[in-house]
Amino acid sequence: MKMKGIPERLICQATLDGKPVEGVMILAGFGVRAKNVYAFIFGPTNHDGCIVFTRQQVLKRANPHLATAIMDYVAKRIYEV
Repeated sequence: MKMKGIPERLICQATLDGKPVEGVMILAGFGVRAKNVYAFIFGPTNHDGCIVFTRQQVLKRANPHLATAIMDYVAKRIYEV
């Protein structure tokens, strides 16, 4: 799914054969303009197989990577969280 920026809230659901899967971790990848993708693990999923995470949680995890590996990521700025 392509979009500009990160939404304020993201909801992901894990399913197996169309049924929700509880207690699993979800790997979420966030593309940038060029170079490496930010990928983070969220979870575990709830009884509906869902995990909810926020823009602020993503940025809080991304900022240390950007600050220490400037050549590995392309971004305009380090976002404030």
